[in-house]
Amino acid sequence: MTAVMDLPAPPATSTRASASYRDLTEHQRTTWHLALEKAHDAIQQRDITAFRTIHELTAVALGLSVPHGTELVECSCDTCYCDAIGDEATYRTANGLPQCPTCTDEHPHSDD
Repeated sequence: MTAVMDLPAPPATSTRASASYRDLTEHQRTTWHLALEKAHDAIQQRDITAFRTIHELTAVALGLSVPHGTELVECSCDTCYCDAIGDEATYRTANGLPQCPTCTDEHPHSDD
């Protein structure tokens, strides 16, 4: 005889590639800040596996769908003070700081 378990449906997979810091719950904000600290510690210890794992788990906690091995960054646009969090590979560096694709398109800067 096979037992049948009534399991809840899995959560819908997120397709968001980025999130606004302002839209995060308090718990997600805390997770974001702790993840940045832990990721910094992992890099200081040259533990790239821990660094990547921290970013991947944080993406899940924030409801983001990003490629495996993604480093999450927060936009540091000095024109509009955007607060987007997303895949570092899609961000450009402007004035030495990460700038999200929207800011890059709307008010591009260069590192000249």
